Amino acid sequence: MTTELILHVLRTGLVLAALAGVAHGLRRAPARHLHRLWWLGLVQLAVPVGWLAPRLLPDATRDAVALPATWTLLPPVTAVDAAPAADGPPWLLLAWVLGALVLLVRLGLGLVRAAGLLHGSRAADPRLAGAADATGIDPRHVRRCDGLALPAVAGLLAPVILVPGHLARALPAHELAAVLRHEEAHRRRRDPLRFALAHGLRALIWWHPGAWWTVRRLEATAELACDEAASPDLLSGEHLADGLARSLRLALHRPDTALPASLAGGSLPLRRRLRRLTRTRRSPSMTVIRLLTVLAVLCVGAGALLAVPAPEPTPVPEPTPAPKAEPAPRPDVEPVAAPVAPTAPEPAAVPAPEPDRPAAKVKPEAKVKPAQAPRPPREKLDVEPSVREFTPPEYPKDARAEGAEGTVVVVVHVDANGDVVEIVNTKPRGDVDQRLIDAAVTAAKTCKFEPGRKGGEAVASIAALPFRFVND
Repeated sequence: MTTELILHVLRTGLVLAALAGVAHGLRRAPARHLHRLWWLGLVQLAVPVGWLAPRLLPDATRDAVALPATWTLLPPVTAVDAAPAADGPPWLLLAWVLGALVLLVRLGLGLVRAAGLLHGSRAADPRLAGAADATGIDPRHVRRCDGLALPAVAGLLAPVILVPGHLARALPAHELAAVLRHEEAHRRRRDPLRFALAHGLRALIWWHPGAWWTVRRLEATAELACDEAASPDLLSGEHLADGLARSLRLALHRPDTALPASLAGGSLPLRRRLRRLTRTRRSPSMTVIRLLTVLAVLCVGAGALLAVPAPEPTPVPEPTPAPKAEPAPRPDVEPVAAPVAPTAPEPAAVPAPEPDRPAAKVKPEAKVKPAQAPRPPREKLDVEPSVREFTPPEYPKDARAEGAEGTVVVVVHVDANGDVVEIVNTKPRGDVDQRLIDAAVTAAKTCKFEPGRKGGEAVASIAALPFRFVND
């Protein structure tokens, strides 16, 4: 687990660095594009692709490798020791749970406090309702709340704008209208729900430093996006800048009330907000924005591909050499003797007596090997063989104690009845301990198969059984 966490941090860190480069190219673009960009970064932080990929699709990459037609590549089997697991969670998991609980409780308390402010608010007074109606905002969506020092938006499903009563009386009409337009942009975007979701994701991956940085970028770009929505021209931008500055100055004299970070800018410096509001913005063309957005999506996609394990080469059994053809026996041809002239018969020779010789040693007969079933030819089957009864491999205790791991593919010869009649080959992937290979072979011999079929009849075939030994 520790290794996977480190790899996840490194991979996502590289993706965030690439997104930061794209965001720098979009710094003059509308802030809503930057906001979507950082949401993309937060999602790729929260989704552990490297951990999910081998568990949800353990053999997806391996299935893409072509195999002979009569072979079947079955899912790898992980050998698990039967010993009970140790009691109590590991310290790493315990630390993650405690950190996530602390942040989730903090988020819950913030939501409860916002619900309390919403419950204690009152309907807008005539001046506040008139300012809202003048800006095209439904007065029912604006309420007065004396427990705040600055305007805010509260409510997850039905958000409303909360405006302090002293602020509604102190701000000039044009500045109050600009501030209401800014908060209306937050309400239409449902930013309370978005921020709650973002903080919830950050609570789950609190150990990742990039999560905190990404959430701050989300808050900052949300403020800029609402500023742009509330100030379509330079004059309205100056009114909003004046309203922000005056609201903050009035809030400093009310230390007994809460100061929400949304209007204050959160992690975004107020000077940068005021500069963007009071200066003419030159946005790049939409073509450049689209190209950079596509580049950001490709960066996240590349990061996800880096998290997926690389496909391992599929073992291919060594071909069985064809028997050498023996030369056909030549027909016996007796030579024809030339005619010989008859001669007088010679007296028969008497054989001389032979000396006694020891009896010749008789060689023992060679052992005859039992006949094995012929291996099936490599031909395309209508139905490939599949496992019917599987026997899990036994992880050798001495190998587990030494930390031996690896994957062994056992190629077996399956007859028409589905029985394993022969171990054709074993292909360890990498440097695998011989004890693991023996355990995989022993387990493969006891497996039962549904035989392959061709033309509706069961036939003998070749199947591959991958066994994966993982020392958890």
